[in-house]
Amino acid sequence: MKAAPLSLALALALSNAPSNAPAWAENVNEAPLSVSVLPAKAMCFSETVRATGTISAGQIADVVAPRDGLKISESFAEPLDQVKANQVLAHLVALDGSSGGQDVRSPAAGVVIAAPTAIGLPVSARQGPLFSVLVRGELELHADILPSDLPKVRDGQTATVYPLAGLPINGKVSAVSPGVDPAKQTGEVTLKLAAGGAARVGVFARADITTGARCGVGAPYSAVSYEADGTIVYVVTNNRVEARLVVLGIISGNDVEVNSGLNEGDLVVLRSAAFVRDGEIINAIRKD
Repeated sequence: MKAAPLSLALALALSNAPSNAPAWAENVNEAPLSVSVLPAKAMCFSETVRATGTISAGQIADVVAPRDGLKISESFAEPLDQVKANQVLAHLVALDGSSGGQDVRSPAAGVVIAAPTAIGLPVSARQGPLFSVLVRGELELHADILPSDLPKVRDGQTATVYPLAGLPINGKVSAVSPGVDPAKQTGEVTLKLAAGGAARVGVFARADITTGARCGVGAPYSAVSYEADGTIVYVVTNNRVEARLVVLGIISGNDVEVNSGLNEGDLVVLRSAAFVRDGEIINAIRKD
C-alpha cells in the first residue's frame, strides 16, 4: 500500500491537534456579542453606620395641682394636642365651692402625652401629674451599634431613622456611650428626632448615621465581578474587553466607589461576569 502524501498527513495531524484559543475565539466569523456599557462617573458617597433601638420620649414637663382642696371643672387639652408655652390646660375650682379658682398652664410648648380623663374629681400634687407635655414634641432613639462602629460616631452627625411601619424621620446624634455594654457587647447612641414625624413612643426603629462623605470615581455595582484573581471590572476600549483589577470603597444603593483601577469616563460592562472575557471583541452599546 502506498504511503499517504506528506501534505495530506500534515493536514490530518493539524485538524486533530487540540486548540489553546479561548472559546469565544473559535467563532471569529460570527457577529460579536452586543453588550451594554456605561461610563464611570464622578460621584459622592456617604459612609453610614447602622444602629437599632426603640423610640422614647425626650424631655417631659409634668403639670401638677398647685395645692390640695381643688377639683377639675374644665379641661382644654387632650393627648396628642399641640400646646404653646403658658397655654391654659385646665381650670380648677375649690371642692367646697368657694371662690379662688385657678388655671393650670403648660410649662413649655410641645405635645400633650397625658391628660386627666375625668372632670369633677379631687386633685392633689401627691396623685402625680395632671398633664404631661413632651417638650417641643421631640422624641429620641436609644440605639445599639457594633463596638467597631463606636469610634466613628460623634455628636451632631445626621441620621435617617426608619420606624417600624412608618415613614423615615431625620435625626441627629446627641450622645455617644464612652464604652461597650458588657452584657450586650454593643455601644449605645442617642439620637434626637425631628419634630412633626409620625413615630410613636415604644416603636422599634433602625437608623443610618452618616459618619463621613467623600467624592471619587463610581460605577454600577453590577459591573463588579469577584474572581480568583481578585475584584474585577471589565472595561471596553475600541470594542475590546479589558479586565481591570480594582479596589472598592463605599457601596451606596446601586453604585460603588472605585478607589483604584478605574478612571472617570472609562466604559464599564454593566453586567460582566457571565458574558464577557478579557480580550474579547464585542459590540458595545452605550447606556448613558
